[in-house]
Amino acid sequence: MPTFWAGNGGKVTKDGVDVNIQEWTLEKSARLVDLTHSGTLGWAYFKSALEEASGTFKATWDSTQILETTLTMDAGTQATLHLYLGNSGKSFMVPAVFEKLSYEVNNQNGFVTYNVSFKNQGAVTGPA
Repeated sequence: MPTFWAGNGGKVTKDGVDVNIQEWTLEKSARLVDLTHSGTLGWAYFKSALEEASGTFKATWDSTQILETTLTMDAGTQATLHLYLGNSGKSFMVPAVFEKLSYEVNNQNGFVTYNVSFKNQGAVTGPA
């Protein structure tokens, strides 16, 4: 029987510091080059030229983890992220640069949240 892991326990660490997140995403992709030519007989032919990754995480703003000060995170900042797969103990390691930080204030639930988007700065490894 397979083992399924709950998302509870999933976390992000930034340079070894746990970030109190609500959710995270990671998307790995390949940049494809069109090499279609007369010998492909009317069929498109693509070859992978580069691998890349991007992702996001969402968190509730908290006075002990202020993005720009305590966590030293801002647009353009580089860091090593570990994205933990729920309670499995496994994670992806992503050398990353933060692309965008956005904040959301919701008068209905009373909490301030923020979203961080990032792109890789080298090879993504894992899950391990």
